[in-house]
Amino acid sequence: MLRFFLNTLKFILVVTGAIFLSTLGINAADSWKNPENSMLAGALSSIAKPDKCSEGMVYVGTSEGGYCIDAYENSASESCAYDIPKNQPETRLNLSNTECIPVSVKGASPWRNISQSQAMQACAKAGKRLPTNEEWFFAALGTPDEPSSWGSSDCNVNKNSISEDLALTGSGGNCVSALGAYDMVGNVWEWMGDTIKSGKFGETEVPNSGYVTSADENGIPSETNATSSDPNYNLDRFWVKKEGVMGMFRGGYWLSRSDAGIYTIQAGIPPSFVGNAIGFRCVK
Repeated sequence: MLRFFLNTLKFILVVTGAIFLSTLGINAADSWKNPENSMLAGALSSIAKPDKCSEGMVYVGTSEGGYCIDAYENSASESCAYDIPKNQPETRLNLSNTECIPVSVKGASPWRNISQSQAMQACAKAGKRLPTNEEWFFAALGTPDEPSSWGSSDCNVNKNSISEDLALTGSGGNCVSALGAYDMVGNVWEWMGDTIKSGKFGETEVPNSGYVTSADENGIPSETNATSSDPNYNLDRFWVKKEGVMGMFRGGYWLSRSDAGIYTIQAGIPPSFVGNAIGFRCVK
């Protein structure tokens, strides 16, 4: 009786396995021209595809798992007392409102007049954080960095937007990175979550201010030249003060002209600095 049961179970398993393999083979053959429709591809995609980023963010894949970054420079939500803060006190009042959070939407005025620590608080209120230099740089790759002759659809680096000053988020249709992040070059500077301490980024000594002539894999300048630019780095500039703790913002703003770019970094101003040309975006 036991042997009969075992033989029957073995027969069922063999038949079931054969049916599964046949189905997989037929599916693979049917999907030769459309491999994304195959069972195998479906199984693999469920493992390989990242969780979908929330609305207003784009995914940046990395060997360590990837992350989401805001597609647009952040603006103040409709719940904020000041939709366009004009100074630091107005930013503080926004941050004191539990319902006021930064949002990543197209066609809004970027939230400026905010210090690095305040930008960190704003991102935290949205369940996010400021990007590291590495995260920002990877998301910015592929953004066109024109040296001159900027049109209204290009990155806003010469008051060349339709408004002829600060542009609304995403209004420069050509100013988009390979992964879909807008305005990474120009419009407003963007705060990083990193700092320069006594002339060092981490344990690495940074070069003096000048044109970027070499950079590491994270877009941090490793060599600069005071007078000569390197076309491989799109005339981008690096500014630094090698005393004390300096905040870092990247990309340039609406009057940076050819100095703006994905390698452009300002690291000569304290983290407490607040300016009309500095904004932020967040990651998660």
